[in-house]
Amino acid sequence: MNLLLFWANSATPESAPTTSKESDRLGHIVASIGFVINLVVGVIFFAAAGLVAPLYGIVILGIGWFVLLWIAIRMWNRNPRLIILLPLASFFYWVVVVTIGERLLGWRA
Repeated sequence: MNLLLFWANSATPESAPTTSKESDRLGHIVASIGFVINLVVGVIFFAAAGLVAPLYGIVILGIGWFVLLWIAIRMWNRNPRLIILLPLASFFYWVVVVTIGERLLGWRA
């Protein structure tokens, strides 16, 4: 509870004298880190899905990954700090698609 109050109080202008430009720069740095991590997740998990999924499954995974990437690019100017959640969303999307494919469609390694 104290951590939540600290976080809420730290967002006040009196305690955080950063300018809007500095805040935007920090947000874009965080977003860039999210993009890089998403690239790593895409290469490791989505490319390795070829060991488990057939071609149509890989296409579905690829389309979903590009949709998430498109959403992140659209968020770049609106709220860049949320882009750090992109790798987490990509990973959960991959887990859901591969699990459904394995359980319902019989994908096997």
